[in-house]
Amino acid sequence: MSYPMQCTTSPAPLRHRAWRTLSLMAACLLGLPVAQAGVTIAQIVPLSGPLAGPGMTFSAGAAACIEDTNRKGGVAGKPVKYVKVDDGYDPARSVAALESLLERPDRPSALLVFGTASSLAVSKRAAELKAELPILPTGSGARSLQESEDPNLFHVRAATAVEVDRLIAAHAITGIKSFAVIYQDDALGQDGLAAARATMARLGLPAPPAVGFARGTKDFDTVARQVAGAAAQAVLIVGPGPDIARFIQSARTAQLTARLLAISNLEPSQLVKTVGTDAARGISIAQVFPDLVHPRLPLAREFTRIVGASPDTALLNPYALEGCIQALTVIEAARRTRDGSGPALRQALENSSRLDLGGYFLTFSRGRHAGSSFVNIGVMDRQGQLRF
Repeated sequence: MSYPMQCTTSPAPLRHRAWRTLSLMAACLLGLPVAQAGVTIAQIVPLSGPLAGPGMTFSAGAAACIEDTNRKGGVAGKPVKYVKVDDGYDPARSVAALESLLERPDRPSALLVFGTASSLAVSKRAAELKAELPILPTGSGARSLQESEDPNLFHVRAATAVEVDRLIAAHAITGIKSFAVIYQDDALGQDGLAAARATMARLGLPAPPAVGFARGTKDFDTVARQVAGAAAQAVLIVGPGPDIARFIQSARTAQLTARLLAISNLEPSQLVKTVGTDAARGISIAQVFPDLVHPRLPLAREFTRIVGASPDTALLNPYALEGCIQALTVIEAARRTRDGSGPALRQALENSSRLDLGGYFLTFSRGRHAGSSFVNIGVMDRQGQLRF
């Protein structure tokens, strides 16, 4: 895809202005590339509060891949800038962070935003401010995001509805006929519950009993007892990773015998850290990114190499990989345009058709901003590893 040459001049002393203008005109006439404006990737992410752990891992993954790009010369010879802002997992702070970022001299070319509620709030405020730039939600494939008509939103992970559908369908094949749903009572959880009901109706299974929990819930013992009373054969858990892990801990204490199924927000090492390898064994977890334990795709191998150069070996997990994939998506879009501004990157993504990030493909177009449908399902083994 080619783009119109940006042939403009900026104020300069008179003796230099004529030469600069002639040089730019010559470049345009010869079809030579004009120096590309720098790219700034900003991330609004919880670095404090209940989801600080996942938030810091997401940001570290994005930073590691941006640093690797810069070591290789950046984009068009210019380094990619990276800025992160802590929102404490609070949508109001997310919006305030957006407003502050848009006032900076190095106005962001793209935004990575953690969580469903924060991404929706930032998306809405950006539209009100008429800000045009790609906004990539992190850690969420909620329907309210994936089906949004906001042209700024682009998604690098499969929808939560796809995860839920495949988790239920895969276990229904084994003979499980009754499911219950535990969900955080927000946009993500409600979307997951709706998807579960739709899948079970499609499969001719009875509607699932559902138990919601509020944001910030710490004690899941009551929720576990409520679920036990439903006598379901399997329980699907939709919510943030730490909350899923805490529910599983309570479920084991309550001796809940149902098969436990979790969406990809649950990071396997986080689960083991919370409940131990014995209690983690047998948990089914959907994955929306390539396997890093046994890396087969070039993307996974390359990310393993990048992380190997980092002192933080804890980055070898799906949270960090998602942050990396988002950063690489923006970087690849920047390579396809001579203008590193938000509007140009948004157009580049829409015109990219198919991005190959090393065997992990993203398909975007003007009418399609949900780039991936990749879902795999693994089961935790006795060593605390996810096996496929």
